[in-house]
Amino acid sequence: MLKPIRILALALICLCPTTHAAEPGAETMRALQTIVTAEHIEEKYRAYLDSSATRHAATLQKMLEEKLNAAPQLSQAQRKRALAMLPAWSAALAADLKIRDKSMNLPALISDMAQTIYPRYFTDAELKELAAFYASSAYQKTIDVSARIKEDKRRTGVADPAAWDKYDHLFTEAENDVILANGDSALGKKLTRVSPALNKEILMYFGAKTSDNINAIAGRHMARFVATMNADTSR
Repeated sequence: MLKPIRILALALICLCPTTHAAEPGAETMRALQTIVTAEHIEEKYRAYLDSSATRHAATLQKMLEEKLNAAPQLSQAQRKRALAMLPAWSAALAADLKIRDKSMNLPALISDMAQTIYPRYFTDAELKELAAFYASSAYQKTIDVSARIKEDKRRTGVADPAAWDKYDHLFTEAENDVILANGDSALGKKLTRVSPALNKEILMYFGAKTSDNINAIAGRHMARFVATMNADTSR
């Protein structure tokens, strides 16, 4: 019989265990909620889960192909049948991985992430200042204009270097002042500086929190594949 095949580790690199700081106060919690909403953390993570599902499934499929091609106990016919099963198996695994976020309480997970990670980079005062900017009409308009420019580029296939100038009329003088002041502020410069590390840590946090869910789904699919193969080789 075909020996059970070892499952590749699918989880992202986990963060080292950390201790939580004191729970933020109500005002800071409201600021954090404003920030994660403005940064579309939930939408970004759901999109990441969806896009990563195919990559995870492809990684396992490749590993299985290598194991099957190297298995001396398989006849040519058995190996051919097993390899023929893999595309459908990989597609089914990817489909299950794509819907795994429905079983998770992402809003609660995001709230926990915000309380854990953002205070490592920003003080309470900075979080409140950042939330105030994100809640401003100036910032909301920049998001709207960014979406329009992205859609224009998708539709035409060309990035217009003067795209922002077309929408300058949508901003009041006061809103332009807010945007410029934020970019020139110590907080604005700090946000630009720490964003790569912050975004990486957020992704690693979610990976660590959801890896058990990912591995459980992959494990079920792997067990079914191995059972099918064992039944085939025992004939």
